[in-house]
Amino acid sequence: GKNLQMASLQYDFQILPSRITPSDLAPLLPILGNFDKPMMLATTFNGTSTALTVGNLSVSTPSNSLILQAKGSLGNIGSKPRWAAQVRRFSVSDAGMGFIAANLGHKVRIPAFITRLGSLTFVGNMGGYGSDFASKGIFETGAGTANVALGIRRGHFSGRLETSGLNLRQIMDDEHWGVVSTRINVDG
Repeated sequence: GKNLQMASLQYDFQILPSRITPSDLAPLLPILGNFDKPMMLATTFNGTSTALTVGNLSVSTPSNSLILQAKGSLGNIGSKPRWAAQVRRFSVSDAGMGFIAANLGHKVRIPAFITRLGSLTFVGNMGGYGSDFASKGIFETGAGTANVALGIRRGHFSGRLETSGLNLRQIMDDEHWGVVSTRINVDG
C-alpha cells in the first residue's frame, strides 16, 4: 500500500553554506535557546532508517573565531548505536571562547583554566558503541601541545596524556608552576 516502509527508507541531503542562528534549533536542542549569535553551516549527509553518514560538517562563526570541520557516521539506529567521528579541525580563539561563554554561559560554565589556554585546536578521532567510548587526538593551545587518548569500555576508564613543553604556569595562573613534559597513563 501507501505506508512508508522504514526498511526501504533512504535519504541524501546537502545544506550549502548558510547563515543560521542556533537558537532557531532550540525546539530540538533546548541548550541552544539563548544562542542568538549567527553562525555559518554547511553539511552533506545521507543514510537509511538504521544508519547515517555525515560526509562533511562545517560550522563556524562569521569571524572564524570558532571552526568545526568533521565527518562521521552513526549505525545501528534503533538498537545499540555505533558511531564514529573524524574531527579534521576544531579551533577556538580567545574571541571564540568569549562567543561560547556569551551564548552558553548560563548553561555551561567555562572554567578559568580553559580560558587561560589561549587559542585551542583539536584534530582527532572518536567513536563509541553503546556506552563504550574512545577518543584519540592532538590538542594544540597557547600553553603547549598534548597528545591525548581516552576510553571507556565496559565501565573501565583508560587514558594517556603526552606533553612536551606544556606551560602549567600559564594554565594554573600560578608562578609556582613551570613547564612540564610528561607521559601519563591512567587505568581505572
